[in-house]
Amino acid sequence: MMHGSRRGFSLMEVMLATSILLGSSIALIELATIGRKHANSAYDLNTAQLLCQAKMDELIAGIASSKGTEEQELLDNPGWFYSIESQPLRLKDLTEVKVSVFQEARENQKQIRFTLVRWLPTESKDPFADAPPETPPAQSPSSTTSQPDSTEQRTSLPRRRSMPREGTP
Repeated sequence: MMHGSRRGFSLMEVMLATSILLGSSIALIELATIGRKHANSAYDLNTAQLLCQAKMDELIAGIASSKGTEEQELLDNPGWFYSIESQPLRLKDLTEVKVSVFQEARENQKQIRFTLVRWLPTESKDPFADAPPETPPAQSPSSTTSQPDSTEQRTSLPRRRSMPREGTP
């Protein structure tokens, strides 16, 4: 009989390998859980940013009013709320508009909130009130073709430079 050669692993080696495998599996599961939480948080923050930009675009386009609004729910996205704050700036005809979009805090999570600030022109009742009235050019009743007015300025586009062709000096 040979006492010096071994054909398998001892019980101690198997238990040590199993405990290392179990410990590394637990660490990987914890890392995956943390990664999933951060991915969900990033998704929610991205959603808040897109909703905030959409609400700001509505204000810029004049679809929604930029008057102050406190915690109203977004109709298309239940569970998401927005608020609008506006205050005049010392600069002429500018208003600071702050739009915040947030979601109610869930269990074991902090509240997701995104705020966007823009300087917009102050709302006026008639945007064309300061513009001078336009008058159509005078035409004589006998002519059927329109002639440019002598005071009219003509603009011409710059001439296009031609590029030399290959083989041409």
